[in-house]
Amino acid sequence: GEGSWKHIRTMGGSGNTQRSETLPRERCLLGLVASDEIFRRMANEDHRPNMSLEDFESGIAEYAVTLEKDEAEAVFKAIDKDGSGTLDINEFIKALRPPMPKEREDAVLQAFQAIDQSGDGEISTEEVRKYYNPKMHPMVRRKKWTEERALEVFLKVFETPGDKDGKVTLDEFINFYCNVSASTEDDEDFFQIIKNVWKI
Repeated sequence: GEGSWKHIRTMGGSGNTQRSETLPRERCLLGLVASDEIFRRMANEDHRPNMSLEDFESGIAEYAVTLEKDEAEAVFKAIDKDGSGTLDINEFIKALRPPMPKEREDAVLQAFQAIDQSGDGEISTEEVRKYYNPKMHPMVRRKKWTEERALEVFLKVFETPGDKDGKVTLDEFINFYCNVSASTEDDEDFFQIIKNVWKI
């Protein structure tokens, strides 16, 4: 709401280094630059991995997002979690996450830890193969896809634009289930989705 937007504006004030949760209007703005393609375009199409404040201001203007200069700077600083003065694609992805209740987040974290048998903070392709249940995929159940095809598609879902390393990090795992959570109203349905997908 407007109150939240007034709060984020204050982050641009002198000496204010406070970090806040992503706010509703900020989410709407970030929706325009969620994809890797648009992010690169806003970064002047020169393949730089980061976006400057100047790039950000000119980019949002190109996409017809009307913000005062101080508002744009406040949003930029709110997204720039590491305070580097530039934005990378991962900061955009994290800022876009829909909020998830603690009970759901705890369930997602428990699932990740159960799958991450090596305990290295990443889920390998081998670990996904071991615990993912492709039989529950709608296309497999309709005999349109093989289980291997469902697994390949599932792995691609977790990939962060610009960081396709074949592994699933905790950030990528949580980001995926934040989106699932946003479209799942009932808690029990959400927990059942996790149980159906993973053999844990």
